[in-house]
Amino acid sequence: EIKNISLQQKAKERYIYTKKNIKNTLKIISSINDKYEKDIEFIFRPHPSVSISQYFSFIKNNKLNINKNIKFTKEFDTNYWIQNSDFILSNYSTTLIDAYILKKPAGRINIPKLPSFLETNWLKNFPVLSSQKEIENFIFKKLINSDYKYDHSKVPLYGDICNSLTNTKKFLI
Repeated sequence: EIKNISLQQKAKERYIYTKKNIKNTLKIISSINDKYEKDIEFIFRPHPSVSISQYFSFIKNNKLNINKNIKFTKEFDTNYWIQNSDFILSNYSTTLIDAYILKKPAGRINIPKLPSFLETNWLKNFPVLSSQKEIENFIFKKLINSDYKYDHSKVPLYGDICNSLTNTKKFLI
């Protein structure tokens, strides 16, 4: 029984963290989009269990302003969007692993700080973006530097997950 209570508490903490993270991310991305006059488009691809209408309700309920260069879509899968994006920003999603495999620059938005029980070894090694300034630097330093090459060696994955990602035969089922 104590285990169940602990799991319920963790589930509640994860839910609260996720809502705060989404709210902060939307506010920051909207602010960055308003602040810079760059030809940038931000694509939000919700988790499969979250609908677009849930995002729009969340935006409305939190009185967030979202401008025209911020899009929400469930069209295509996550890998399609990773392949067709220049940079990947995520929270604690396995989308980061997909970005790593596809050799796309990926950063982890960590606002608020990720609860410790959600941390994993592989997750800790992606660049942690804990402020709007860090997110701006991640985006714009790479956009300005057209010769920028993403150094994947700085994102080591550990143990079995590393071996399974780099030495895997792929099957479509």
